[in-house]
Amino acid sequence: MTEFMSRSSWTDDPFPDGAAMLDPAEVEGFAVHWPGGSGSLSAANSVAILNGELKYHTNPEPSGRGWSDIAYQYAIDQAGRVWTLRGALRRSAANGSATVNERFGAITCLIGSRDTPSPALLQAVRDFRSKVWLARYPKATKVVCHSDIRPDGTECPGDKLRAHVRAGTFTTTGDIVTTLDEQDRDWLEKAIRAGVLAVLTEKRGRLGADPQLANASYADGIVVGARARLDSTAAVADLKGYVGERLDALAGAVAGIPPAVDVTALAGALAPLLQQPDVDEAELAQAIVAAMPDGLAQTTADVLAQRLAS
Repeated sequence: MTEFMSRSSWTDDPFPDGAAMLDPAEVEGFAVHWPGGSGSLSAANSVAILNGELKYHTNPEPSGRGWSDIAYQYAIDQAGRVWTLRGALRRSAANGSATVNERFGAITCLIGSRDTPSPALLQAVRDFRSKVWLARYPKATKVVCHSDIRPDGTECPGDKLRAHVRAGTFTTTGDIVTTLDEQDRDWLEKAIRAGVLAVLTEKRGRLGADPQLANASYADGIVVGARARLDSTAAVADLKGYVGERLDALAGAVAGIPPAVDVTALAGALAPLLQQPDVDEAELAQAIVAAMPDGLAQTTADVLAQRLAS
């Protein structure tokens, strides 16, 4: 849920006197900015980031810009918080010229070049536009990139935010439903494999000489299923639930596996289950028993049956 933060929540400096005000008859919309840089920005550091921007913008030249206040009207971070900076009434100093600042407001999204805008940030920009901006300037419907209006040109606000502006993400109503890009998918795959390894290590205590190989087949099953689920639903929350259910089922099912079982072979036998729309602990238990070598199947079945009945 979007949270709206007052100016006093991040600085003790009051609004400066004598600031130029926006004329509702002239305002066309607002421009999306970012701090830039080659790194990553955490929402945990938003207050420090904003105070750093304030110091740079208000310090006299050459160490600063010599402005009366932080340049932007609002900032929005990855946690979905909308921070009041100059506020909606006062003209920004961020767009590149006085004329452009009269026509467009300025918000800055607190991400770096290595960051992907979070669903919370994207939703917060929408909520800011509908609840704050259009409430004050109902005819100022445009959302543009800083690079669209700055007279001297700029790469701001970066390719990822620019793509959302171009796609109309911020001018569409309703809740954000976002898909994962390829970088996120790679992270997801690593997270799934790490989760499988952690579960098997905790429950079995012995994974053989190469634990990564030992659980690879099982992890592949979850990865394939997760990617298919993502492609079919495009809902990140649903995907997280899908993966979580499978790891929970795995944690319960492997509790009764005898130490003599070949985990690599077992993982290969179980993997196809994870590609199905639904899976539960009982199904995994049946697959485990079916994969047991002679002499262990009944013992394993008894242990798992007792667990499932408890």
